[in-house]
Amino acid sequence: MNLKTGHLTSHWAPTKSGPYFIEYLEALLRAYPEQKILMIADNASFHHAQKVDPYVNEHHDRLEIKWLPPYCSDLNDIERTWRRLKANYASNLPFSSLDELIENVRKGIGELNATIPTN
Repeated sequence: MNLKTGHLTSHWAPTKSGPYFIEYLEALLRAYPEQKILMIADNASFHHAQKVDPYVNEHHDRLEIKWLPPYCSDLNDIERTWRRLKANYASNLPFSSLDELIENVRKGIGELNATIPTN
């Protein structure tokens, strides 16, 4: 989540893992090609996978990660957004498949991003 604009950049992966986290970092670099990215991240184990640090070091001119203290989700702004998305697009709704759930959450992200004013 861009803390300045509120825009969400999402990346869908079948699992949480270091390689998929790197794919997400690549998506962020593509989404913001002219800006340096300061990411605030929690300490999930996949954020610290073996290949993540070398990737971040390789892109240090455009990407910096600041780590939140362990167990401090209240400091992570994205948690409030996830709760809203979950409540409105994922929880207590009848889905006939995982793909349908994913599509509904993607719809929620699109609707959230559509409400952000453009300059």
